[in-house]
Amino acid sequence: MKKQLLALLVAIGAGASAHAQQPFTITVPVRISNLPPEFRTYTVRCVVLSSAGVGTIGTGSFGGSIEGGAVTVDAPIGINLATRETDPSLATNYFCAIEFMGPGGLTYRPSEPSPAGIPPVPWDKSRPFRPRVEGAVPR
Repeated sequence: MKKQLLALLVAIGAGASAHAQQPFTITVPVRISNLPPEFRTYTVRCVVLSSAGVGTIGTGSFGGSIEGGAVTVDAPIGINLATRETDPSLATNYFCAIEFMGPGGLTYRPSEPSPAGIPPVPWDKSRPFRPRVEGAVPR
């Protein structure tokens, strides 16, 4: 039987955090089902960028276990500033992507080709699947 995957990532907001080095929190709803059993953990990684030529403003991640091939969580991803001197007001956009730890300890990133020599995971193309999301940082 063909394994199926349904992962819906939609970043729904960014807001001020109480911690000075984490000025943004991006909440990413993760909905996964029917993932092959050899995939036991996931990580959502986000990057906040500036269009003002500054580059990366900050990064953050959130991860957890996959039980029974499924995960349903609203992942709060605190964004850590790239440096102490980074000005968070220059942040303009972000992107987030999901990855899975799979067989043999390999990392699978559905938004990228499978690692060399490793067969691709049979993602179900008939279902909504967004392994990467991006958008403007809300003000």
